Amino acid sequence: MTVTNSSGQATGNSTILRELAAHHHVVTTFKGWNGTALEVSDGTLRRVLSALGIAADTEEEQAASLADGRLAEWRRTLPGAVVVRRGRSHSVAIHTPAGMPADVWIVLEDGSRRQLEWPRIPEEERDIDGTRTGRTLVLLPEDLPLGWHRLEVEGAGIRAGTVLVVTPARLTTAAELARRRAWGLMAQLYSVRSSRSWGIGDLNDLADLAALSGAGHGAGFILINPLHAAQPVPPLEPSPYLPATRRFFNPLYIRVEDVPEYGYLPGPARAEVEDAARALRAANRSGDLLDRDATYAAKLSALEQIFSVPRSIAREQPFERFCAQEGPGLDSFALWCALAESLPAGAPEWQEITGPDSSYVQEHGEELAPRVRFYKWLQWTCDQQLENVQAAARSAGMPIGVVHDLAVGVHPAGADAWMLRPVLAPGVSVGAPPDMFEPAGPGLEPAAVASPAAGRRGLPSLP
Repeated sequence: MTVTNSSGQATGNSTILRELAAHHHVVTTFKGWNGTALEVSDGTLRRVLSALGIAADTEEEQAASLADGRLAEWRRTLPGAVVVRRGRSHSVAIHTPAGMPADVWIVLEDGSRRQLEWPRIPEEERDIDGTRTGRTLVLLPEDLPLGWHRLEVEGAGIRAGTVLVVTPARLTTAAELARRRAWGLMAQLYSVRSSRSWGIGDLNDLADLAALSGAGHGAGFILINPLHAAQPVPPLEPSPYLPATRRFFNPLYIRVEDVPEYGYLPGPARAEVEDAARALRAANRSGDLLDRDATYAAKLSALEQIFSVPRSIAREQPFERFCAQEGPGLDSFALWCALAESLPAGAPEWQEITGPDSSYVQEHGEELAPRVRFYKWLQWTCDQQLENVQAAARSAGMPIGVVHDLAVGVHPAGADAWMLRPVLAPGVSVGAPPDMFEPAGPGLEPAAVASPAAGRRGLPSLP
């Protein structure tokens, strides 16, 4: 059988390869920009499967991998994770020695326990690796609360557990918004500059745009480019679609003068910051290319001085709460920032810095600690200013407010690639979506693939 890919090129079609891909939840078909059904090429399927650690180069390897994949679930007592929707009937396949009953229970988030009934007759039995193994379907209660729970099984000399996630049957957060249409703006925030910007549009400019377009023109939302964090120090990756992380924000967009401690800078330090701001503001009315690196370098210097100003109790407490709420994710990201300040991508030290518990981090922990705290503070400052932006948008009558774009992938040498190393498959990229202008897709973005382990109206200028 011959099919075509998104470029109209002929590709081979291997049934067993597609069965193997489907078994590992790799999609084999997709819809083109015009709705036409297209097949993923065999070459792409082989490369993706290889990135997932599955041998698929030859038909023999594909057949062996498919057979092994089908046996893998029988060799596991429980699935790697169970995700169910609340209020619906679900069953979980549990594999144990044939004829041997087991105790099954759920440990809920609150610590309470729900005992489950073990069926008397298994669904199926097979000889697996010399052992007669039964596949038993255990019914889960439909009234399980939302949350992250544990499913446990014990008996016949085995003890196993897995995470049990109960999700809402349907998300309703946007139900009210769906009842009426709204129009809005799409803006690249870095280009939304005012007379007060430091050469790059910032979060205060975004708040002004929201207030102007919402209260003055009835806009319902502003869609902005991804604000994901890039490198911790210049030079910065210029594309917002190739971030170091998709979870945390780029301090480039902080309005320095809006940080409360700015008002308490000593005279010489404040004069230095004002001089830097004055020099950068000359670019706000220029049509030249934006200079992210110059702006970020100046802002980092200013923010470091502001960070050194003692915070009041009323300011320190919410900072500590923010750090606690963000938890290990923020800890690891701030640590990566502190490390990446002095260790460029590709430095040999990264080979041994496999995580927060690595010997390198332990050895340099004391000297890294102040910088780790600084980068946590930067994220708290971004979070506060973003909260103020959304408050300004809603206060201006916007029913939605700020809508954030999300990058498809992350930088292969960035924070997410480092923090999530155990559950990401390296060496995989994803094409930008094809459209009528670029049927083959306009380009490539490095992306992360889960491994088995684991988008006018004319408005006045801003003031």
